[in-house]
Amino acid sequence: SAIHVKHGIYSTEERISQTLETCKSIFLTIPNATIYVLDGGYKKINFKEETIFNKLIKNFYCFSDDQNIIRAQNIPNHDIVKNFIEIYMFSKFLKENHQQLKNNYQRIFKISGRYRINSLFDLEKHINAINKIVIHGPYQSQFPNKITGGCAFQYMSRLWSFDSILTPYISTCFDRMLEDIVSRINLGGYIDIEHLLFKHLDSNLIEQVKIIGIEGNIAPNGFAVSE
Repeated sequence: SAIHVKHGIYSTEERISQTLETCKSIFLTIPNATIYVLDGGYKKINFKEETIFNKLIKNFYCFSDDQNIIRAQNIPNHDIVKNFIEIYMFSKFLKENHQQLKNNYQRIFKISGRYRINSLFDLEKHINAINKIVIHGPYQSQFPNKITGGCAFQYMSRLWSFDSILTPYISTCFDRMLEDIVSRINLGGYIDIEHLLFKHLDSNLIEQVKIIGIEGNIAPNGFAVSE
């Protein structure tokens, strides 16, 4: 999530409304879900904004005071900002909570803020993927190999899931992904979370789906996406 941002066509109020729709769509599909929000906006949500989410989520984790996030927010390239912050938040959250997540939940889903689960979502496909990761793709990269360091494919990352027993493994993968994106940028290249997921997730653990069951609008121009 990113409620307060310096980019895109949506206002803070619109982002809050869209994120509420994300949460509602989750409960319509998985009534017993527990929702954690990881927010990488440039400032904290205020008390009034936080109150809006209280009945829907278990915890709202705001990373705006984290020094690595503060430094990332000052990078001119928004694509780098967005991808680094998402990977960093997920890496830190999993590192600090992997044992609790593994012990208390059957399956972990990652859903991008402001997107909604739709009628094409198949919960059983995820639940039945024991010891597996369910993700959409892979797709051919839109970047030249020299930009990504040779990664020619990518998984779509708006919605994916993994068996909770894999939480320590996923945590380790995100640590490596974080190192990888920093390395690529320092070398003058670029790689995003989609390519990093393809590069670092073990293909033997992947359960591919042609339709993941998510829809929404991308922030830069409002273009509708349905996968």
